[in-house]
Amino acid sequence: MATLKQQLPQIRDAINSTMAKPAPATPLPWTVHKQTKFGYEIRDARTKNVASRADKLNAAYIVHACNNYPRLVEALRDCSARLWHAMGGSDDAENKDRADKMCKGYNALLRELGEATNEKVLS
Repeated sequence: MATLKQQLPQIRDAINSTMAKPAPATPLPWTVHKQTKFGYEIRDARTKNVASRADKLNAAYIVHACNNYPRLVEALRDCSARLWHAMGGSDDAENKDRADKMCKGYNALLRELGEATNEKVLS
């Protein structure tokens, strides 16, 4: 039987190949720039203006959330795949139901975020 470390790349590939990935129209990372007459500018990696926010804290929060979103989704996918495998989801029929139930929360959150999951891989 292959170890988790050996199977994880194939699990990730199967998950990623079936997921719709929301992406910004402009490249990350985004940054907050000085205030203009329209508010604080949010700029992309090419320094193109993406948006303006009147409040500096809101602009900073938007930038922080957008820049970290891809990492958070990847961590959630990885956690779900590791949990599913650790609970015997790959070949242990006795534990498969437990693995499926534990991963449903992760899968539901990924779907809510617009990151569709491959149910056959994760649950």
